[in-house]
Amino acid sequence: MTPIAPLSVFISYACSDGGDYAVWLRNKLQREHPDIELWQDIISELAGRDWWLQIIDALNRTAYMSLVATPDADIDADLVTMIRSLKYVSQ
Repeated sequence: MTPIAPLSVFISYACSDGGDYAVWLRNKLQREHPDIELWQDIISELAGRDWWLQIIDALNRTAYMSLVATPDADIDADLVTMIRSLKYVSQ
């Protein structure tokens, strides 16, 4: 298993209305804290690899998660999905 990077953040957001803010957040963090390893799907995903496996791998490698809460984000469903994902990752 890949070790967790101590300064690493998984950026989670609703594509429908959180994408612009997630990009802004990623850019701000990159400028102000270049030592933090960031994971955001539109930047970090690799074509030709299973999307879900990439999410699981990213969750395995990141220490923190930033959840961008927007009107379109179904926070309850997102939290349940993340908790289930984290339980899956920890097994």
